[in-house]
Amino acid sequence: MKTDLYRKKISPFPIYIIVIAIAPAITLYANNLTQVAFSSTLRAFAFSLLIPGIIFAILSIILKSIYSSAAIISLGLFLLYIIVPIQLFLIENGITGLSRLRYMIPVFIVIFILGLFVILKKIRNPILITKPLNIISLVMILFPLYQLGAYWINSLYAKNIQGQGQVETLQEAPVDRMLPDVYYIVLDTHGRSDKIYNELNYDNSQFLDKLSQTGFYVAQCSNANYPSATWQSMYATLNMQYFNHEKIGKQNPVQTSIDGVSAIKNNEVVRQFKRFGYKYVSFNTLYDFLNFTNADVYLDLAYIPDTKIKLPNKFESLLIASTPLSFALNGWLYSNNEAHYKNVVSIMDELPKISTQISSPKFVYAHIMVPHYPYVFSPTGNYMTDDSTGEFLEDRYVDQVAYIDAQIVTITEKIIENSPTPPIIIVQGDHGFPSADYDNSAGILNAYYFPGVEQSDYLYPSISPINTFRLIFNVYFGLDMPLLPDTIYRDNLESDAEHNKGNIPYLFTEYVPRSECSISK
Repeated sequence: MKTDLYRKKISPFPIYIIVIAIAPAITLYANNLTQVAFSSTLRAFAFSLLIPGIIFAILSIILKSIYSSAAIISLGLFLLYIIVPIQLFLIENGITGLSRLRYMIPVFIVIFILGLFVILKKIRNPILITKPLNIISLVMILFPLYQLGAYWINSLYAKNIQGQGQVETLQEAPVDRMLPDVYYIVLDTHGRSDKIYNELNYDNSQFLDKLSQTGFYVAQCSNANYPSATWQSMYATLNMQYFNHEKIGKQNPVQTSIDGVSAIKNNEVVRQFKRFGYKYVSFNTLYDFLNFTNADVYLDLAYIPDTKIKLPNKFESLLIASTPLSFALNGWLYSNNEAHYKNVVSIMDELPKISTQISSPKFVYAHIMVPHYPYVFSPTGNYMTDDSTGEFLEDRYVDQVAYIDAQIVTITEKIIENSPTPPIIIVQGDHGFPSADYDNSAGILNAYYFPGVEQSDYLYPSISPINTFRLIFNVYFGLDMPLLPDTIYRDNLESDAEHNKGNIPYLFTEYVPRSECSISK
């Protein structure tokens, strides 16, 4: 009797069930730190704990043992989260037949039943396995926790990584002129017309003609300054300057990502517009590093229609997609692709209304994730399923280009028509489409609506995003900011994940296009 009482007092709680429940979310968050805000993970962590917690409570009452219950639920969670990684491993190694869930799930059910038998019939005292499982589970998440801690500490010391042409002083707005609204519309991954035609055999010259007829100047030889990644490109555009390549070539790549995203969130362009008395308007893109929640008007349209339920964000969608639940819940739970589709449509519906609904002057930044994957838009805007898992699909990309081009013509015409003062509008790709030929990744759509001036006096075919706002501030606000060289820089690896995993600093080299710009096809 005394021995039993003693054991009850010192028996460890099976915290491994908590760790196993949230380990996938912690690991996913740690691997996407610069892309995901902590607030976007809260709902995922809550559900990761709540559902197993309810099952744990019910099972503990039935079995009258929290230790057996913890072991059973942890086994189930482990099998749930390991199915998709094993499936991907089989696919990568050419074993596609066995990788189908219709074959894998029955096997895992059998494994679970065998494990259930062992836990209930063979392990006489489940308390004895609790301590080692607690230790193993904590060791399992040590590295992700270290990543999180290091990231949060580094975030407190975000560094200045500005390079040439740094904006050192802010100036007051001119008082002798009307201040135009400024619309900055980024079409993510929208390539340059000649590149799309030559590589993908799609002619969107009618779109450019319609823009020109509306009054746009189309810079037909424009390239992104940093085509390798959206965050690099947007850093340069919104801060009107290049990275300090020497500095970031000597520091941890995670720190560089932190510094870059911090500089996007608190960028020079917005600071200058706010100094001029502008309202800052932005949208929820479902991508946290592009969500400017500090905007004066932050339009979060990411809700399931006719409800107050938030659409699943990118983090939640990735977490669900890492389990078979993404298939089981399909049909009544919004998928990542459906959320993306609804959010883009909502932004495009709202964008023309801003001219009359929000007082002037205002700077509107709309980062629209089209023609970027997922490829869910047909040429006419209908929803299409997308099983690409991120790879570039030429035909589907072209479909999305056709759709967004038609939409942008209508949207910009409405903005111009409804604006009390002729607005400035920039429609721009952040980088081109992925291709073995880096010229295609560099070439971007870049079109300007500059009212009240002779556009050809200021704009030129090869103008790049680095000079977009320098030129606007010079022409319309009387600043004297020198234009920078329109240079393309390429980084040394294909993805942020490769840098962070290998702990390799970002190194940028100047890239010279292999082919001349082809203005007319």
